[in-house]
Amino acid sequence: MPGARHDAHAWHASGLAATLDGMHVLADLGYLGTTALTATRKPPGAELSPDRVDANKALAGIRAVVEHPISHLKNWKILGDRCRAPLHKYSSIVRAVTALHTYKFTEGL
Repeated sequence: MPGARHDAHAWHASGLAATLDGMHVLADLGYLGTTALTATRKPPGAELSPDRVDANKALAGIRAVVEHPISHLKNWKILGDRCRAPLHKYSSIVRAVTALHTYKFTEGL
């Protein structure tokens, strides 16, 4: 989305909300108010109940499994910076970088 936009606005405006409707989607607190499953925000001047703290930790653990590989892939400059290639080639670039990344970590096995 161009400009400074809230994650929840971009979620709806981009069409992702409609595309992923009916699927379970985990997201961070920037997506509160959407259909995505998010952690519970601490209420002002209060603490979360122990079961909500445990639920937030469980969600964070699940999200970390996805966030860490994404951060590793962003170390590849072609994915971390603005893509200057034609958009129709972007999926091929992502597949190539993913294959190289996988090869890098499985080579010693």
